Amino acid sequence: MAQFFIGTSGFAYRSWIGKFYPVSIAHDELLPYYARHFPAVEINSTFYHIPRITTIEKWMAQTPADFSFSFKLPRLITHIQRLQTDTQSLTRCFDPLTPCSKKTQPVVVLIQTPASLKADATLLTQFLKQLPGSYRYAMEFRHDSWFRPDIYQILQSFNTALVLSDSPITATGKRKWPWADEETASFAYMRFHGSRVLFTSSYTEEELQAYAGLIRQKLGKGLDVYAFFNNDAAGHAVPNARQLQRLVSQTHT
Repeated sequence: MAQFFIGTSGFAYRSWIGKFYPVSIAHDELLPYYARHFPAVEINSTFYHIPRITTIEKWMAQTPADFSFSFKLPRLITHIQRLQTDTQSLTRCFDPLTPCSKKTQPVVVLIQTPASLKADATLLTQFLKQLPGSYRYAMEFRHDSWFRPDIYQILQSFNTALVLSDSPITATGKRKWPWADEETASFAYMRFHGSRVLFTSSYTEEELQAYAGLIRQKLGKGLDVYAFFNNDAAGHAVPNARQLQRLVSQTHT
């Protein structure tokens, strides 16, 4: 049966203490507490610096065997090398994730490209060929040119999900970042960056109900669905994730 992995982008926010976390909670208890409420978490900090293997080992020990992690690929690969990477760099980024093999759920690696990187089918193919085969991959493109059929076909050939990225609609009538609902893998991956103000605004019940319907459709097709709320600046990520979790579970069995 397809599974729904709902969570937030990150978990260690001071502003959540007293709202989600107990006031007296110790820092080392944040993740275990979080994992009692959500089945998955997206780790964005790995984008800014490659984690220590001891950190990953601790996170694995602090969470249930069926808890799911998504790690954002370091910017070394995506924004500095711009996907023109090498074996040494990939090894440096993926070696710390080896403790993840203890989990019963697949580990996802989120790959976010810079807005200045335009579509290049050859580059994408060569890049995806180099990635280790023991993870699920999700691509979040930030330039419109990537949203075309030949790119979708490449993603399909590598069972790589195209991220459905929800972001605010700008004055031009377009979303801040490109949005497309294309199923290119055996799973779907969604990110919620804020409905009106980037990283800050909450989603309405009506907005979440529409996404719940979409998620139920994908689950019905046998696709696992990952959904993470990145509107954490004002603390809306947790209540929105709970809302969506409730809405999806109302009819999905």
